[in-house]
Amino acid sequence: MRYVIGNLLDMFDEGYFRIIGQGCNCFNTMGSGIAAQISKKYPQAYVEDCKTVKGDRNKLGTYTKYEFPNSDQVLLNCYSQYTFWDRNDMFSYDALKKVLTAIKNDFQEDLMEGQCIAFPLIGAGLAQGNWKLISEIFEEVAIPNCYIVVWNQDEWDRVVAPIFMSRKDKLIDDCDDIYPYISHEDPKYHIDNCPFCDGEINNDNIDYRNEFAQIECNCGASIKGYDVFDCINKWNNRRG
Repeated sequence: MRYVIGNLLDMFDEGYFRIIGQGCNCFNTMGSGIAAQISKKYPQAYVEDCKTVKGDRNKLGTYTKYEFPNSDQVLLNCYSQYTFWDRNDMFSYDALKKVLTAIKNDFQEDLMEGQCIAFPLIGAGLAQGNWKLISEIFEEVAIPNCYIVVWNQDEWDRVVAPIFMSRKDKLIDDCDDIYPYISHEDPKYHIDNCPFCDGEINNDNIDYRNEFAQIECNCGASIKGYDVFDCINKWNNRRG
């Protein structure tokens, strides 16, 4: 599981992900949050939701899907909560684990071949779930090539950052932090050492032009490859 900040639906339209999923209640209602955006932008996904029985608790842990015509892209309605009004009968961690496991099993072959799947911060917004517990479920299920798309920096700071802080993980995305550690020897530019612990970092098979690539250190630091590439360009401009 990897994080990226951006607009999930725009990135889906641009082909970054073959599959995206959203959390749904069991009452055929997509009236707020990203669900409202999806029902407006991709109304057929809502049509698929409405084909199910309204209020059926048995939907928990399952999903419906809309397969886009003339495309291999798929949008999944993941039934991870029952109501959308009763916080004591709303988000279900068990349902989330069950539906993620089903998705992993059903799309395993495609995802292992390099196709990507993405979710918003499912369950951590209006459904009032705990992102720490939710992220642990994502990590336990371990869907291949899975991305969590965070809407903006504020959402990152409020929801995701505290989890990293509590686990003593680190995300490095500031060029000023990364720049001093970039090896500028032609013809290859790369990170040799971790900006946090100064330990050696393995650069094998890292494409710094891929904004989803991440370089990880044993100390817990995670450096976004695209930021390294951006810093390289800035360094070249300074040199030139």
